[in-house]
Amino acid sequence: WGERISILVRNIGDNCAISDLKRCFERYGVVKDVYIPMDFYTKRPKPFAFIEFINYDDARDAKEDMDRREFNGRMVDVVFAQQRRKTADQMRHIDGPRGGGGYGRGGRDDWGGGGRGQAVQHRR
Repeated sequence: WGERISILVRNIGDNCAISDLKRCFERYGVVKDVYIPMDFYTKRPKPFAFIEFINYDDARDAKEDMDRREFNGRMVDVVFAQQRRKTADQMRHIDGPRGGGGYGRGGRDDWGGGGRGQAVQHRR
């Protein structure tokens, strides 16, 4: 399993810091990256984060231990991420021109699986 693996942590709340997530998830293994997407229009953090591990077993352990657990006062859902990080253009398309369309256009399933599972394509 030489390839890095990401987990998706849902329901993290507005005041969650990258350092809080990193500190919590590092106890399972080496964390390569922590990413909290921002809504393109509102500039507010989305209610989920990606945690990238170097080792699959560490990511699996974190997923199994933290799923449906309390983190920063909220019950979080943890799943294996199904897609790579979105670009700013892709996020703008998902969020919609008024900033509220993300969850109506597939929202959650675009990030955690179970839905369409297709990346948004843009013409240049």
